[in-house]
Amino acid sequence: MKKTAKFLVVAAIMVFATSSSLMAQFKIGAKAGVAMNGMFGKNSFYDKYEVKPVCGFNVGIVGEYMINEKMNISAEVLYALQGYSLYFEKDFVSEPFSLAPSIHSEGNINTFSNHINVPVMFRYHFGSFAVEAGPQVGFCLGGKEKSHIESDVTGPGDFLPPSTTHQTYDYNYTFEELESNGKERLGDYRMYNRVNVGFAVGVGYEFDFGMFLNVRYAMDFTNSYNKIISDETTGKAVSWEKFPSKQWGAALSVGYKFKIK
Repeated sequence: MKKTAKFLVVAAIMVFATSSSLMAQFKIGAKAGVAMNGMFGKNSFYDKYEVKPVCGFNVGIVGEYMINEKMNISAEVLYALQGYSLYFEKDFVSEPFSLAPSIHSEGNINTFSNHINVPVMFRYHFGSFAVEAGPQVGFCLGGKEKSHIESDVTGPGDFLPPSTTHQTYDYNYTFEELESNGKERLGDYRMYNRVNVGFAVGVGYEFDFGMFLNVRYAMDFTNSYNKIISDETTGKAVSWEKFPSKQWGAALSVGYKFKIK
């Protein structure tokens, strides 16, 4: 009985010592920062198509496991406001001897979306400096698209003197509202993908008292946008396809983390 009791005491001490040692290798903390976000993409439908970055931010929690003095693995759960701005121009030229007008349209489409990003970073330290790289999964929670479009409608000029009318349109829709038309006809249509997978790289600096600075660049491997394919005669949606649209972001963050004892 005494031997059993001694064994249990020794085992308990070993488990406590081991768990304390493992816990000492963990750090937790929080971070927040500003970001520039944009999209790599093209659309041959438009005569001119430019994608410009917009400003966003991120905030969240950080967990880190120290493999040794030089290497560690960190996982983060971040809320991020992302987006991009599109400028386009398009000319619709009427056919000869047609009563249909010619239309020149141009405008801006600003997209802002809410994301939960989960990067897993492998980090190597050079003293207080560190380099990092790793995969990232992003979950889109929804967003809004604001558009300002101006059109000059000219015609008909083949049989009557041409006249030009200037028209302006402003739209403000959520992702769900934009997708409602496609869902009615296609069922499973999603204009914006809800899950994106990418990769991130960065550099950082850590202070002795727990504060750290981080600069990171991330890019999605998956497309974030899908477009509807419409019937040329009826104009009704018949299918949808992936659109070349990979989001990217460059962020500057500051945070604080501490060891679990």
